[in-house]
Amino acid sequence: MLYCKRENAAIYLQRGQERVEIEVSDWFLPNLYQADEDTQLVSRMTQELPKPHKHNLSALPDAGFWGRRRELWQIENWFVDGIRRVVVSGFSGQGKTFLAQELGRWLLQKANFDAVVFVDYSGYQGQDAVQWAVTTLGSVLEQTLVDVAAANAVLQTNRILLILANLEARLNQLIVEMPDNTVEATLQLVIEQLDEELQECLSLLGIFKGGVFEDDLLEITGITELQWKILNKVLKKTALIKSEYLWDDESITYLKFHPFFTNFLWERLSAQKVQKLTVQYCQEYYQLSIHLQEEDLTDPHYARIVIQRELPNLLYAVYWALDQLEEWALVCGTNLSR
Repeated sequence: MLYCKRENAAIYLQRGQERVEIEVSDWFLPNLYQADEDTQLVSRMTQELPKPHKHNLSALPDAGFWGRRRELWQIENWFVDGIRRVVVSGFSGQGKTFLAQELGRWLLQKANFDAVVFVDYSGYQGQDAVQWAVTTLGSVLEQTLVDVAAANAVLQTNRILLILANLEARLNQLIVEMPDNTVEATLQLVIEQLDEELQECLSLLGIFKGGVFEDDLLEITGITELQWKILNKVLKKTALIKSEYLWDDESITYLKFHPFFTNFLWERLSAQKVQKLTVQYCQEYYQLSIHLQEEDLTDPHYARIVIQRELPNLLYAVYWALDQLEEWALVCGTNLSR
């Protein structure tokens, strides 16, 4: 092992059992091909400083940020893995907003994002919460964003962390605005948190009457499994839907909707989409009536469990088919009457 020890003006280097004394002095190696004068050994370097990241985060307090290292690490890894939305929930005063702000500062320092936009709803008194987010985004980026489409275009082409803070304040405001229908206020808040594509998917659920089996929901609406995973989580968290497992096999799931839920969504659909969705819906339930009639002969217990929950949807399909003079209307009605 080689080590160095300084005593007086000498430096001793020992390697193994031998000890060697050396003298150290300044020395200069001439450059035989030097064309100009000697340059300074140390010179002040001039370089362009990097442009500061755009953000509207508050300054870190003098006391600094303590704790929550694990949460910061987890969220950073989620973003690295491709997760696009993270929800931080908890009781009031736990430090959710402080954590979100420190996360923004940290991810800017790590260059995970080019900008951080902090949208605070704690003091917001307006009617359009989405437009408030668009306005804040434009202010931070120093751009004029006229609508949601312009904001989406910016978000799709730039690495921007959008933090929506104190959303519960928005819910409280909606409840004040709609005191007689807290469910509508909750649903309105859910809609505001979704992008346009997911809002469209959510509206398709308005076709169902009371509930639906999960597989049938995906088949009729065309909602992808990834889209439904996001919607399902949000709707369950707000108690707008509830899952029932009717057999030991949990892969067969019946979704029970809040009574107000589907009526509100149905009104958001255009007439053209209502017509197209209704045709698909009624055709599927006509096929289900045939399947249940066959199952009733071999497994009546199964058939009755299904029909007890799907009867509102089946009846709607029959009545629609009768109004439209569909050839299968009588067949479907006969299958249900048996």
